[in-house]
Amino acid sequence: MRYRCNRDTFTQEEFDQYRKGFYPMPSEWSEPGNTLFHTWRAGGSGAIGLLPVLGQFAHARFRHHAVVPKEKLARLAGMDPATIATAGKALDQLGLATPSTGSYRGKRVTTWDLKPSMVVGYRGQRLSPEYFHFSAETIYGGQWAKLTKVQRAIYLAVGGKARFIKEWDAVGRLVSATVPRAVNLGDIAAAYRHDPLRLGVRIADMSYAEFGEITGISLSALKRAINLLKHPAHWAGCGNDPALLRYSPLAVYPTFEGHSLLYHFRDHVPAWPWDILNAHRADIMGHTLEGTDHVFES
Repeated sequence: MRYRCNRDTFTQEEFDQYRKGFYPMPSEWSEPGNTLFHTWRAGGSGAIGLLPVLGQFAHARFRHHAVVPKEKLARLAGMDPATIATAGKALDQLGLATPSTGSYRGKRVTTWDLKPSMVVGYRGQRLSPEYFHFSAETIYGGQWAKLTKVQRAIYLAVGGKARFIKEWDAVGRLVSATVPRAVNLGDIAAAYRHDPLRLGVRIADMSYAEFGEITGISLSALKRAINLLKHPAHWAGCGNDPALLRYSPLAVYPTFEGHSLLYHFRDHVPAWPWDILNAHRADIMGHTLEGTDHVFES
């Protein structure tokens, strides 16, 4: 990002406070021509970026509004504050959230009226199981903000299609049947070992064409964004820096068939360094971190 605002948005205290929260995005949004498609068409990357940041409040606080300073919202969503208004109009048009301007403690703030359609519905006292569990750690750990604009749409699209696989043997069978044997699966094993709730590993097998139908984004833009997620341990000659990919919340693997790729949610990923997120030192895209080139375990 080329702007500065609210430099200390990302802190260990906020991370610890909100890390257990989540956004239950309806899985049906990842169907072709559904909500993700219309959100990108109506509000582009800005509207996509706001969805989980606002959605966590719609669920976690069980209320229908949220008051978040524009600059902080922009930092968490990885977008320019100037685009908040346009994104808000799109979300209002889609019946997901309506922004209004007011004052709070003498400062101008935006209040968001969060609609029930923004989150998955309930069955009795429980959430309907058809949802993508978007962890608040991804927001407050900086991963969401550091994804590119198109990568955020890809992340949500994969989320609606991914499934939890609880047993390691089942994970091994699926991956072995999908990914060439020479590919190192150490990172998937690390995610399984670091799963405190034993929910399992989240994986999806998807093609570029599927992403295009789900998001409405051009295939060329999708391919560029996905190429940046490729780790050199799996993709020889991709040219990506392993030190940067250490913090990526999504990994991509080659498959036997080639027309689709395997996507793995890296739920064990660490938070980005706070001083980088808050721009106290060089932006990570132009800065190589030391000691972080051992991303994928053997």
